[in-house]
Amino acid sequence: QGVRDIYTDPQVHSAEENALYGEGDLGIRGMALFLGTFRYDLNPIVQYMGLCPFPLAPGEQKPPSQNELQRFKEGEAYLNGETWRRRQAGIERSLSIDSVPQFDNNNYQDDVDEDEIAAFLLDVSQRYNVLCMPANSNDLVPATESIQAKVHFALAQLHNEEDERVSEGRRCSGQDAYRFHLWLSALGGNVANMVEIAKELVVTNDFHSALQWYDLASRRGSREACCAAAQVLLSLHTNDAENDKSGFDNVSLKLAEYYKRALNTPDKYSSDQERERNMSTCNYELHIMLGNVYNRNQLKEDTLKHLRIAADLALEAGKFKLNANLIEEIEMMVS
Repeated sequence: QGVRDIYTDPQVHSAEENALYGEGDLGIRGMALFLGTFRYDLNPIVQYMGLCPFPLAPGEQKPPSQNELQRFKEGEAYLNGETWRRRQAGIERSLSIDSVPQFDNNNYQDDVDEDEIAAFLLDVSQRYNVLCMPANSNDLVPATESIQAKVHFALAQLHNEEDERVSEGRRCSGQDAYRFHLWLSALGGNVANMVEIAKELVVTNDFHSALQWYDLASRRGSREACCAAAQVLLSLHTNDAENDKSGFDNVSLKLAEYYKRALNTPDKYSSDQERERNMSTCNYELHIMLGNVYNRNQLKEDTLKHLRIAADLALEAGKFKLNANLIEEIEMMVS
């Protein structure tokens, strides 16, 4: 609020879980509500300042009214006119180094450049179809989830809930808006949404695209994605394995990489018993799959190593029959 171009009483939304700026601080969800309804296309000030637009799905906002278009033209004329130029010159003369607020950022550390991510997501939204994986995504998608990603995910949730604050006047479907923001959230570093997109692509039988998303999520620390990537890769190349032994060797190397990555990726479970109760891939299963990969490629020592580990882990998990079967298999290979 304010008078003319003098603004007062700003409300700040923080990215922290606890509100830092009073009851009006609605956090990430507040940012999503603001950016989902803010009309960049009708605001001459942000365009004059050269601020980066926040990507929205086509048809996510209602068409501008004649009154809004008229106000935009008037604002544009003011910023291009002599009155603003004189006022701007006066403001610049009145400013000095001492009068500019100084902020201490010594304690602020963040490896995510939000400006670069904003530009990347805007470029992606304008050049690619929803759910596509842009080229060089391994280098462009941040390793740490960005604020941009969090805001896009919050907007996806608002559209999925059909919240009237974002659905009023919307020309696209709520599902289209949801998928758009889920996609940009994943490209902004949200690993869980990378996995969700991959699952959706598997349902539509787009296994190659699904594998790209699973691979990216596996590199960003998702054990679930490591296991799923191996499964999709195996199904894609089953026919190749039957017809081309050398080709399957190459696939085997990638499978082994995914299984090893899964074993080295921490999860929230402390034992295979917990993983089994929660329908998550167990460590003994991963060692069995690694053993099978090495066995198909006639690497006996590596095969025995992982089967022995699997047998021990199966015993710890109370899988006595599996333990006995693995020991029998090991003895047959040794004899």
